[in-house]
Amino acid sequence: MHILDTVAYASDSAKIFGFFLHHFPYFGMRGAEDAANLVSAYDTTVERYVDAFGDPPEGVWRPTASKRCRTACKPVKCK
Repeated sequence: MHILDTVAYASDSAKIFGFFLHHFPYFGMRGAEDAANLVSAYDTTVERYVDAFGDPPEGVWRPTASKRCRTACKPVKCK
């Protein structure tokens, strides 16, 4: 959601990373190894969130089973 506010995202990227962090929406869609890396990255993100903030609010994180769906689902274009 943050990337949708491009001005704030660019500013925050520079502050946090020292450069503009580009969005790459194809992570997990380039084969089985890439899909496994996406699942691993998601798990790591959730672990780091819990370590920093505790349990996430209801409805914020997708359940484990649905996070794996992306490898079988097809992307859709926004209307």
